[in-house]
Amino acid sequence: MKFNKLLPLISFVILITNVCIGQKAKEFEGKILYKHLVTAIDPTYDIQNDYNYTGTTSVFFYKEGKYKWSNNNAYVEMEMFNNKKKESCLKFKENDTIRRLKSNIENEKILDFSIIKNGDKVLGHTCDVLVIKAGSNGNSWERRYSFSNDCKINPMSFNNYKYNSTDFIYSKINVLPLKIELIFKDRKISYTATSIEEIPVSDEIFNFPEATKFKDGI
Repeated sequence: MKFNKLLPLISFVILITNVCIGQKAKEFEGKILYKHLVTAIDPTYDIQNDYNYTGTTSVFFYKEGKYKWSNNNAYVEMEMFNNKKKESCLKFKENDTIRRLKSNIENEKILDFSIIKNGDKVLGHTCDVLVIKAGSNGNSWERRYSFSNDCKINPMSFNNYKYNSTDFIYSKINVLPLKIELIFKDRKISYTATSIEEIPVSDEIFNFPEATKFKDGI
């Protein structure tokens, strides 16, 4: 799989993030475990391509507008975002150099969106579903975010995070999603929460060792 075909998958994931401080709600701090599932829409599509890139499970840490999302046994090992630095960082397997991406670069246009009330249930939580239809360079795709009233975060932490329309998405849901689905013409990829823990998260988890090497861009 060419890497540019992977870009819509990475952040979304990335793509995965927010609570409303203006309403003085308590912001989530803790850890979410996700299970990944790839389903072929085109029977000739090899789903192992996606499992190789993002693995079958992941762990997501969140604290005050910062997140670290680590995939287990995958080519894309880690994605991290720091709202104060306004950048995403990616770590790839067998490469110690951290790739830095500007989060304010727009890579798609929203073509349509809707919210399905009570459209899903995850971990016993009844969820609404935000449906986003987006496109770029003649291609289009759909993403679905299942969310409840849990895991509230501050959407203002992502107000200039343009990649994968993250700022728009979290302005609508104001929470961390419990499920994310990416639907392309040939396959569907889902990330579903299997565990939610509200625990203290050390700031150190969002820092890199002093000797870390960085490179801008992919």
